[in-house]
Amino acid sequence: MDVSGDMEDDVYSFGVVLLEILSGRKDYDRDCTPPGIVEWALPLIRKGKAAAIIDRNIALPRNVEPLLKLADLAELSLRENSSERPSMNNLVTSLDQIVKCELFLS
Repeated sequence: MDVSGDMEDDVYSFGVVLLEILSGRKDYDRDCTPPGIVEWALPLIRKGKAAAIIDRNIALPRNVEPLLKLADLAELSLRENSSERPSMNNLVTSLDQIVKCELFLS
């Protein structure tokens, strides 16, 4: 059974969910410009302005570095070329490292 296509879709979808969590925006919001979260957030992250996507309606933690790392993970997960996206195993490892570093820094 070949599930590689499903996993590639899962990685992309995971990147979208990360953007939704970080920004507080829906995947598609016609009241925003551009309405697609990916088209809005990726250019900001790629320009080094990931902090601009973080939801302003929540209190920011003292250390925002883990949030910026999550934005970088989202960007990797949303690469147009699926061969440039991390595997789900790599994503889990990266998330684990972010959590461990955050707990250490707190």
